[in-house]
Amino acid sequence: RYSKDEEERKHEKVLKCPDCGAEDDDIGYDDGEHYCKKCGAIIEEASNIDED
Repeated sequence: RYSKDEEERKHEKVLKCPDCGAEDDDIGYDDGEHYCKKCGAIIEEASNIDED
């Protein structure tokens, strides 16, 4: 059994700043984009990006 928090966390994408490594509380969401509050980098959701 999972607590509700754990259950919700599984569905959430963990966003992490590629530049400075900040995550969770340091990630903001504005104007349709996630960004890092620490260094200001725009964070692309990298789940469906394929690189050859």
